[in-house]
Amino acid sequence: MSQSLQQATGAETFSVMDLAESASMDVPVSVRELLSRRPAPGAITYDGEITYDRTKWANWISDHGDTKGEAAPSSKAELFATVQDNKDGKIRAVGSGHSHSRAPVPEERYIDLKNLTGTLNHNGWLKDTDDLDVEDKRHLVRLKGGTRIRDLNRQILAPKGLALKNMGSFDGQTIAGAVNTGTHGTGMGLSTVADMVKSVELVTVMPEGDERVVQMYRIEPSDGITDPAEFGRDKTTHGMGLIQDDETFYSVVVGYGCMGVVYAYTMEVRDYYWLKEDTQSRSWLDYSSITDDYTGKLETDEISTAETDPGTIPEDVPELLRNHRHVQLLINLPRVHDDGQPRAQTTVMERTHDITDPEEKPEDWEALVDNAAGQDNKWLDVSDDRWPPERRKTTFQDISRALGNAFHPLKDKSGWGGTLRTFFFKPAAAREPFVKKRTKTAWYIALRRLRDKNTDDSNYEQMPKPPSPPAISTDVAVPLHHLEDAIEDVFDIADDIYQDHEVMPFWRQAADAAVGLFGGNVEPRVETYKIHFASPMGIRFVAPSDHYLSAAHDEWSAMIEVPFPVEAANAQLLANVPNVSQSEMIEIAKDALTEIETHLVEEYDGRPHMGKYNTLTKQDLSELYDNFDRNGDWLETYRRFNSFGIFDNTWTDQFDISQAE
Repeated sequence: MSQSLQQATGAETFSVMDLAESASMDVPVSVRELLSRRPAPGAITYDGEITYDRTKWANWISDHGDTKGEAAPSSKAELFATVQDNKDGKIRAVGSGHSHSRAPVPEERYIDLKNLTGTLNHNGWLKDTDDLDVEDKRHLVRLKGGTRIRDLNRQILAPKGLALKNMGSFDGQTIAGAVNTGTHGTGMGLSTVADMVKSVELVTVMPEGDERVVQMYRIEPSDGITDPAEFGRDKTTHGMGLIQDDETFYSVVVGYGCMGVVYAYTMEVRDYYWLKEDTQSRSWLDYSSITDDYTGKLETDEISTAETDPGTIPEDVPELLRNHRHVQLLINLPRVHDDGQPRAQTTVMERTHDITDPEEKPEDWEALVDNAAGQDNKWLDVSDDRWPPERRKTTFQDISRALGNAFHPLKDKSGWGGTLRTFFFKPAAAREPFVKKRTKTAWYIALRRLRDKNTDDSNYEQMPKPPSPPAISTDVAVPLHHLEDAIEDVFDIADDIYQDHEVMPFWRQAADAAVGLFGGNVEPRVETYKIHFASPMGIRFVAPSDHYLSAAHDEWSAMIEVPFPVEAANAQLLANVPNVSQSEMIEIAKDALTEIETHLVEEYDGRPHMGKYNTLTKQDLSELYDNFDRNGDWLETYRRFNSFGIFDNTWTDQFDISQAE
C-alpha cells in the first residue's frame, strides 16, 4: 500500500529540508531515504495504564532527593507511553543513585529504570561482519539501560565467555548511569564505559510545528553498526528513527540524562580473560620515583594486552603505564611522621591470557587457595561454588563502625598517616587486605567495591547498597603531562585547608544549662579547624574519549580522585570539637573538595568528572571542552533533544542551560 510523506511523518505542514534536519540527515536527501530514517508514527503503542507511586528518591549519600511520582516501566512501549504522559511537564530517568552530582536529580516525576533489564536481539539490523569494525559479531551485545553492571558481568556476559573491556569501581550502577556520566576505570590503553557504546536507543520529545511529539531514535556514529536498509524495512515494528551522525552520537551518549530516556545500548565487549595482580607499597617521594623505580612482578608483552593500538599511546608515557593493562595508585594524603613521607600503593593488573573454558582455573590456582587459607584474614573467598571467586569482604556495619570510631575531620589527626600506613598499605601489599577493623575504612572508601551476593541468597535481586561508609569525592581529569605537579599541589592544598565552625563541647552545654537556671546563657564560640582527610587519594589512567562531555575527551588523562567520608561524627566527652551530623559533614566535605577541584581546573585545565561532586559553570564548560558550544557542539544537540525543557533539572540549572520557559 502506498503512503504519502505526510502520512508517514504525521506532520501537517513540513518541508523535506526541515524533516531531514530533524533526523540529522545531510541535504539534499531523497524522500525514500527520509522515510527510512524517521520514526513510524503510531508504531509504538501501549494499552495499559501509566501509574505513579509517591516515592522518595535520594542518591546514596542523601544530599539530593525528594518525594516525587515514580514510574517503573517494564517495556519499550510502556517507557514510550510514560514519556508521552509527561511531555507537557518534566521527567528524568534514575538508576542506582550512585552519583554525587545533580545529574540524576528529578525535578518532578521520574522514571526508575529498574525493570528495564536484560538483553535484546539485534533483529537482523547489523551490517555484514566485513563492514563492522569489531573482531566478532558476538562481541556486540544489545541490552536495556536499567541493567546493573553486576548482573551484566555475572548473568549475561560470563555464561557466554564475554567480559567488559573495563569498568568503574562500583558494580551496582545501572549501565545507563555509568554511560551517561562517562564512568571510567583505569588503564592507559582503555577509555571510558561510554566508549564501548556503538548504538543508543533514546526516547525523547521533538518539536513538529507547534506540537510536542514523542519520538524514539537509534543513534550511532556516521559509520554506525546498523544497516539502514534492513532497519528501514522493520520500522513499522520497532517504531524508531535511525540517526547515524557523529556530532549527535558523541553528544547524546554522555548526555547526563538531559536529552531523553535511554531504552537500550548496543555495546562492544570482548572475550573474557584472566588478570594477575601485583600490589606494592612504598614511601612516596614523587611520581617519577613510583613510575621509574617500579619493579614489576608480572610478565608483559608491551601494550598488546590493552584495547587500543599501541602506536597511539604517546612515547613519553611512562613504561609502567604503557606495559600494563591496569595501573592504579593510592596515595596517603596525611604525612607519616617517622620518615616525613606519605605512603603510596601501586596496584598493577595484567591480562595473562583469554579464557576458552568458562570453568577454567589458572595454573597456580591450588597454590593461591592454599596461600589464602593459610592467612588469618584470607584475601580470597572460595567458600561457595560461584566462579570466578572474589576478594573477601565483610559487613558494611563493621566498616561504618570502624570509621565512626576512628575519624573526625576536625580532630587533630597528626598520627593518622601512620595508621593508614600500618593498617592499610602494608597489609594490602602483602595480599592481606584487612588487618583488624581500621583497614576497612581506607580500603572501602578508596575502592568502593561490593561483594556480589550469592545467587541462592533471597536478597540477590535487590538493588545493591553502595559501599559503606558513605563518601563523596571530586574526581578531576588532568592531562597526563601535568600529573606530577598536580599531585604535589593536592598534597599542599590538603595540608592547608581550614574552616571555621561553631563549637559547644559537653562541658559548655552543661554550663549553658546551669547558667540558664540563673537567667544567663553561654554562646557557642567559633573555632578555626584544620581539615583532615581520612582516605587515600586515588590516581587512575584513561585513554582519550570520543564523547564531547567526557572528562577524558581527546586527552590522555590521569584521574585524580579525592574521597571524603561523610558519616556523622561525635566529638566525645570534653573534646574541643563539635558533633557533626551527616548533612554538616557533607558541607565540610564539599567546601574542602572545592578547593582541590578549583585549583586543578585553574592551574592544569583539569576537567572534573560531572557524575561526581563538582562546582563547574557554563563558562567552565565552554573553556574546557572544544565541543561544548562550538564545532558542531554538544549544546546544539542538547537544545534539539530538550527543546521544551522536559529533561531539565538542577544539573542543567547549574550550567545555565535549562530550556523551560
